[in-house]
Amino acid sequence: MSPLPRQPYGDASLAMAVCELPDGLTPGDAAWQRLVSLVDTHRPQALLLNELPFGAWPAAAPRFCLHEAGQAAAAHAAGVAALDAIAVPALFGSTALPAPDGLINEGFARIGTRYHALHHKLCLPEEAGFHENTWFRPGHQTFGLLDHAGFRFAFAICSELMVPEVGRSLVRAGADVLLVPRASTADGLDRWIAVARATAIVNGCYVLSSNRSGGGGTVPAFGGSGFAVAPGGEVLALTTPDDPLVVVSLSRDSLAGARAQYPLTISAHLDLPSPRPR
Repeated sequence: MSPLPRQPYGDASLAMAVCELPDGLTPGDAAWQRLVSLVDTHRPQALLLNELPFGAWPAAAPRFCLHEAGQAAAAHAAGVAALDAIAVPALFGSTALPAPDGLINEGFARIGTRYHALHHKLCLPEEAGFHENTWFRPGHQTFGLLDHAGFRFAFAICSELMVPEVGRSLVRAGADVLLVPRASTADGLDRWIAVARATAIVNGCYVLSSNRSGGGGTVPAFGGSGFAVAPGGEVLALTTPDDPLVVVSLSRDSLAGARAQYPLTISAHLDLPSPRPR
């Protein structure tokens, strides 16, 4: 993949990278060094890391282990502390925080050297290899938004993209870009792309996702394939093992164009019934 030209970007656009990073990433290892080198080569203005990128995937086992949870939190604390090595003005990701009886999956933005806590993952799957409802706690019941470089960013961490109310609520609150760090398998990629495209089309927003790759054995086999979807639903980029970091240009004009067209022109005269209790 050819690097982007080294040129300034105007206020109406932002060069942002998505990536796929291998299971067990550790600051200083070969995968980390490759990431640092790719960022230095392509020089994005912003970068989205995958969900919980550092150390072992913490939710593989069906039973919670306090010791392993502590190891996951420590690995992420060390990883976040090492982010200065990645020469990008804005960096987004998620990290594992310790809680009294579990972990919290926190979406964060790092603008320059300042850390902004934006969101705690609230939609937690419970299935083989992904026992997140056992290992994680929902934390704060809020979705924070961050204004940066002319765009408003919000997190929909992994499975939260699969809950339509999340994307709709965030865009109604003003989000332009939904950040979807993932730790998902390869066999579900078609569904992820379909949901990301639908979310972008019906809400008029960008959907950006970076994913974990590798693994297998006692942990899930993660599928990689980070992607970027435009407000009109076009897939702008998809990472591969050979091109694990790709850069796209986010555009205010693209946002405005999508929001002036169908289906954003629909005036919905609805009085919807309240959902049934489960």
